[in-house]
Amino acid sequence: MPTKRKSIIEADNAPSTNPADSNANTASAPVKRQRVSRACDQCRAAREKCDGKQPKCFPCVFQKRACTYESSPKKRGVQTGYIKTLEVALAWLFDKVPGTEEALENLLMHDAGQSQSLLAGKESEKSSRLHKIWRKSKVQKEIDRILSGGQARAQRLSPSDNDESDTAQRDKAEPTKVQGVARTEPPTPLKTKSSSDIGAGHEGLTITPNLIKLPPDHWRLLDIYFSYTHCWFPILDKQDLLKMVYLYPSEGLDILRASTASASHAELWAALALASYQDASSGISTVRHASTGLHQSPDDLYDIARRQVPSEEGAFDIQHARALLLLALVNIGKGKESSAWIQVGLAHRIAVDISEHLRLDEPSSTRATAVLMGCCILDTLISVHRGGILSLQAAVIVEGMSISEDSLDEWQPWAPCDGFGQGPSSPAVSSRIPAYSLTTYNQLYNVFKFLGGRSLQRHDGPLHTEHPAEVMMLLHQTIKPRLPFANFITTRGSGSATIPSAYVLRILFLWASALLDSAGTSLCLLVLESIEQYLSQFAKQG
Repeated sequence: MPTKRKSIIEADNAPSTNPADSNANTASAPVKRQRVSRACDQCRAAREKCDGKQPKCFPCVFQKRACTYESSPKKRGVQTGYIKTLEVALAWLFDKVPGTEEALENLLMHDAGQSQSLLAGKESEKSSRLHKIWRKSKVQKEIDRILSGGQARAQRLSPSDNDESDTAQRDKAEPTKVQGVARTEPPTPLKTKSSSDIGAGHEGLTITPNLIKLPPDHWRLLDIYFSYTHCWFPILDKQDLLKMVYLYPSEGLDILRASTASASHAELWAALALASYQDASSGISTVRHASTGLHQSPDDLYDIARRQVPSEEGAFDIQHARALLLLALVNIGKGKESSAWIQVGLAHRIAVDISEHLRLDEPSSTRATAVLMGCCILDTLISVHRGGILSLQAAVIVEGMSISEDSLDEWQPWAPCDGFGQGPSSPAVSSRIPAYSLTTYNQLYNVFKFLGGRSLQRHDGPLHTEHPAEVMMLLHQTIKPRLPFANFITTRGSGSATIPSAYVLRILFLWASALLDSAGTSLCLLVLESIEQYLSQFAKQG
């Protein structure tokens, strides 16, 4: 009985072979809903299904009512065409604004995934801050308006949109002036307005970025830097610095402050600024600038370099730390010890942060070590002169810290520059004596490490009774006997050398000796004598 009932049910539910029945079933099957890209205003208000046909949809035609598509509601999710629009916008920037592609490339290639944290990090504060800037920008609003099918911008502006209207009119009137300004205006980067000022400026201004040109005498400034600073404070990579200069666009470059690309430019401009202050004291500099009519003051170059160092929220690289040390040298020379001290402290923390949180390869580790050594030297120099506590000594002192002395910086012959000392007639030119830059740097660090250690001991409490001769012996041991000019450094008699690095090391060694020796009057006289010899041999002519 159950079997018979089951057969009847199956027969009743069997699919019909009648074509009419088949068509009826097909007609009764639910049709898959087709989503339209945009519904008309009337269907949206009545919550009716709209086919999206323009200028009039079928429901509005059927009901004999008006059909409009005036409102531009924001779509859910990513707007159609949003990605391609951003790609085209980036390509436009690459084409119109020199340096943007290189800046973004440097960010993407940043060591140890900092760029990944910045661009793709969901929990990154820097990433969130940049994303908020984008969401609030006029460009984002305009892209959203265009993709939503909104009206043309000129038709929807209200009286409160004067600033945006002015910008739009300037964009239409001068669409190709982005690159033209750099070719017609003199290089006065410090007098130009920021990007925010440009958007709200007068009719003659454009959306041109701040294109910064190298100073016309940049090669001379680099020669001065390598001859009189790099020879005893070799913290920069000469090869990278020269490469940066050769690749610098002739029309100028818009250096992005918030990008890691600013790191390389920061140290380049810091080196130019330091050399410019030195060159300003030579008579050749004034004559040359008067003849060319183009001049950027040392303060101008300093400000350009300082602007390339980000705020505390920026993405730092080791080049930023090196730039800060060079700027600290400038402030030491100008007597601004507090400014220099702060810059050294910031450079130290950048180097420590990079060393501790990034897996550095050997070259990068060497660069970080050189920066830490420079921080120790300058912090000790400033702190002792101020009579205060050494702020970095306990953190920086590392036994055995040094840099390799086997590279081109060590053995490249030293050469003087016109306007300084004896110029091309210097004995060092004919003898082609190496600069011994790296050896000098290691020796300077050893001297200041010893001086800093003694200063810390004095601050912590009274020293153990030590004979002054014993202290002097320990200080002398910081100078390696194999150093080519070791006797010139340590002797208390008169002597001479043909390279400035030897004089710098001698002057600072004698200065440290005078600080540690209670009867250091004669040493002070030797320091003054050595300074006079240095000035007569390497300082400005006349």
